[in-house]
Amino acid sequence: MSDIIVSSIAAQQRVMQTISNNVANGSNPDYTEKTVGLVTNTVGGVSYGVTALPEVRNAEPLRTEAVRLQSIEVRYLETLVDSYDNIQLKLGQPGDQASLGSRMADIKTTLRTLEDAPATPGHQRGVIAKLDETVKYINKLGDFFQNERFIAEDGIEDAVDNVNRILKSLDQINSDISLANGRGETVGSLQDKQDALLKELSKYMDIQVMRRSSMNLDVTTNTGQALLLRTGVSQLAFSKATSVGPADTPATLGKITINGVDVTTSISSGKIGAFLKTRDVILPGMQAELDEFTEKFRDQMNAVHNQGSGFPIPAVLTGTRTFATPGVTTMQMDGVVRLGVVDNTTGNYIKAPLDLDLTAGPQTINAVVATINGYLGADGTAALNAAGQLVITATNANQGVAMVSMTDPEAKQTVAGLGNGLGFSHFFGLNDLFTTGTRFIDDGVAGKVGLTQILDMRADIKATPAFLSRAMASIEPFATHPNAIQPGDGRIITKIIAAFDQSVAFSAAGPMGARSESLLNYANSIWHNAAVDSKNNKSLYEVQNTILEENETELIARTRVNMQSQIAQLMESQRIYAASTTLLKANKEMLQQLMSAV
Repeated sequence: MSDIIVSSIAAQQRVMQTISNNVANGSNPDYTEKTVGLVTNTVGGVSYGVTALPEVRNAEPLRTEAVRLQSIEVRYLETLVDSYDNIQLKLGQPGDQASLGSRMADIKTTLRTLEDAPATPGHQRGVIAKLDETVKYINKLGDFFQNERFIAEDGIEDAVDNVNRILKSLDQINSDISLANGRGETVGSLQDKQDALLKELSKYMDIQVMRRSSMNLDVTTNTGQALLLRTGVSQLAFSKATSVGPADTPATLGKITINGVDVTTSISSGKIGAFLKTRDVILPGMQAELDEFTEKFRDQMNAVHNQGSGFPIPAVLTGTRTFATPGVTTMQMDGVVRLGVVDNTTGNYIKAPLDLDLTAGPQTINAVVATINGYLGADGTAALNAAGQLVITATNANQGVAMVSMTDPEAKQTVAGLGNGLGFSHFFGLNDLFTTGTRFIDDGVAGKVGLTQILDMRADIKATPAFLSRAMASIEPFATHPNAIQPGDGRIITKIIAAFDQSVAFSAAGPMGARSESLLNYANSIWHNAAVDSKNNKSLYEVQNTILEENETELIARTRVNMQSQIAQLMESQRIYAASTTLLKANKEMLQQLMSAV
């Protein structure tokens, strides 16, 4: 009789201990409710007390796994939301003063002020200041894209460290479960820790999980590369780049490896997947779009600026195009170009200008330079410098050389390849407004990556705003019209204003396909496309996160501790325990009385 009572007390103690653990973990979202069943011991149809069964975990493995898989995508989208928000904040809104499109519109407005009074120094300075401000904004925008890529590298490094930490913890739990199984102990709490760690691991990358019959785990990447096996952990390795620039690609940046095997491209979700997309796709795409805009902005402005002259005219004009073989490279024009030495005090040609006719056939660059130099005589020189660039220098510091096409539309270079379709001055880059180092138009120089960071305004124009082209030199006969430049002539300014609205053929760049539109519209398209991507990603995140939260709530309701039920069970168990102890005490007293009576 006493054995039966003792077994009942021991069983109730196990039940109460489990219930107490449940209550103590009632607020722990990673804890699943545990139950202990009781079985009646029966021999020959006669009951001999009760025994507590092994602890059972109130878990739903399939639902838990579904929530874990969904959380991978949610964390991926959430991380991208942060990246897009930073980009949108930097790009500004089309209607405010910070955006690229608004800056283009502001330049036009400032140019119209100068158009009304081309000779006014204050208006000239205003245009130069606005242009310089916009150039610096474009430079900083490009730097921002690269800095954000470097920040993404930091994010990958931190995420890899966290993945390795979690894998070590999972490996330790595998060992703990093996020990518990060997001792006949329950492993429910260890499985809770497994689930919590797997959920945390899924924040960072997409993984596959295999549960063995022993309750140990195997974990691999989404493509099957081992991360955790019974033999131990294979940790991720990542070497962060020391810097990130426009020319850097996934091939040159940090790679994620496992035992020397590159698995970078196999990680497509979770935080790491989002950081990789930001670093390798989104931001390089933004850089490519801005590089494309920078190239077309530079070329549109330079094409018009080279058609005219400022006043005074610089005494030295240095071309931006480099000729490696000037004795072989040829050019030909479809019209006549006038070059003349102009006095910066009177605005007159100091002698009859040279009407350079290159329509008869191709001439070498050396031959063209020799013709110009022969015309200048004692009044100046034309020669190629050590870099192979054309330099025209007026002997008198108060004089300069003006160039103008004798036809409208402008006479263009027609030899296929090198600078085909450019006006004479633009072909050599003699009066460029914007510079980007080596010219990229048909020069045989590969790529345009990074133009955004190196765009600048010509230094002498920034220093002397009057050098900004505003007038077009006279094409009238010198004998009757010796005046070359009218200070009040604003025809070039009018042309520059019009260039902002002219349709430009943009090449495909980043996610933006090839298109023909104005500079202003393309600038706004950069913002618009980023805004659409950001909005779509955020909407998808909000939908997926709502579904995840609902599923997590449902899972918690099904698996977590029901406090009211547990307290009720505890009270019932305590009642049974108290009754059993009372009965055991009565049985003991009865035995003592029987012993005394004998």
